[in-house]
Amino acid sequence: MRCFGWLHCGIWILIITCGVFLSIETDAEERPNASCFNNTVCFCNEGFSGNGFNCSDVDECASSAHQCNISANCINTLGSYRCNCSAGFIAHDNSCIDVDECAQKLHSCDAHASCLNTAGSYNCSCHQGYTGDGFNCNDTDACASEVDKCHLNATCLNYQGSFKCSCKAGFTGNGSNCEDVDECLLNTDSGLTGNKSNYTDVNNSQTKIDKCHSDATCTNTPGSFRCICKTGYTGNGVDCADINECEREEHNCHVNSICVNSNGSHSCICSPGFNGNGLDCDDINECTQNGYHCGENAKCLNTPGSYKCKCDKGFYESRNSCQPHHNCVSSSDCSTNANCTELNGSYICQCKSGFLGDGYNCTAEGRSTPKTAKARVSKVQAQQQVIIGSVSGAVAFIIVAGIIILFVRLKWKKESKPMIRHASTVMGHIDEIMMEEQTDKVLDCVSVRSSRFSIPSLHLSSLSINRIHKEEGHL
Repeated sequence: MRCFGWLHCGIWILIITCGVFLSIETDAEERPNASCFNNTVCFCNEGFSGNGFNCSDVDECASSAHQCNISANCINTLGSYRCNCSAGFIAHDNSCIDVDECAQKLHSCDAHASCLNTAGSYNCSCHQGYTGDGFNCNDTDACASEVDKCHLNATCLNYQGSFKCSCKAGFTGNGSNCEDVDECLLNTDSGLTGNKSNYTDVNNSQTKIDKCHSDATCTNTPGSFRCICKTGYTGNGVDCADINECEREEHNCHVNSICVNSNGSHSCICSPGFNGNGLDCDDINECTQNGYHCGENAKCLNTPGSYKCKCDKGFYESRNSCQPHHNCVSSSDCSTNANCTELNGSYICQCKSGFLGDGYNCTAEGRSTPKTAKARVSKVQAQQQVIIGSVSGAVAFIIVAGIIILFVRLKWKKESKPMIRHASTVMGHIDEIMMEEQTDKVLDCVSVRSSRFSIPSLHLSSLSINRIHKEEGHL
């Protein structure tokens, strides 16, 4: 039995050993990423890591254990890796070289963009005057965006990718600098007038110059000019017409002068019979300067701007001469109650007997002349005024006197009340004196004041009886 037990144990040991060797041989066959020696010792192959029994791939790309060029991409493989050139590079002699897309026209830049080669790629940038990312470029309106450098007095013209500056009319320059053209100086070379025009070359640009009228003044303005008709003319400056100040009454001539119109102005001449500069004209006294022509028996009378002749007294005008009056019948101005007496070339008037006056107005004696009647009327009016004044004074005096009397009565009534109260006071004193048997004193007092107060008879009787008793006692 003991032998059978040892045999049974040996069989199990053999079976186990065979199983181990079989297991080792089988594992060695199932480990392609490892190398084994005598099927007992195993090591992981290059590019793998582990204990020999379990080996995993090493990622050389992730662990930077590769030797790929900087221009190449590392791609991990089982147990190794490979290098592929990056985009924009090509393999050459185990290295990667850059591809120049710009030179080989392999770029996608816009037609209005510039291509710039970079390592493995390229950049696109829009040309000046365009905006965008380089792959799409749009024209920039430099005039609208005010990025141009045109002068203030220049006009900006936009083009594809650019712009142009041109000086405005009336200015000259390159567009970046513009200066004003003095058209008034250019306007002096020709005799063109009216609404005609002329073109002159200003820095190779045709500038239109409208000519001012010959009777107008040219005034230069920034970029242009202005024509103003001279004083005495009217119009727009290109066409000017004379103003007739005399017809429009826009002159300053004296009222006694004559206005004479002239081109652009006027003049003033004093009228005949006046002397001065036309602005101030004084009358000429022909009578004092012997510039008159009056005949005999006539006098010269000066008038504004002229004179007239007046016949002397006793003469009358006839056929531009002075003829004497022949009798009182033809020209007498005497009153009907006067006598006319002829003299040499004249006559006199004298009131008839019984009439008074200067011969031209005669009034019968005893009658009131108009002057006397006026005096009487004045005298009556004066008397009436005196009467009216007296009545007015009397009425005023009565009114004032009535006011004074009313005032005095009111004042007397006001003062009488205290006197009555004073009388009652006196009566009280009299009673006190009687009680003291001072009758004499009371009577004296009564004699003094009886004229001012009405003392009751009862008091007076008592006083008299007391006084009699007193005298009897003395006896």
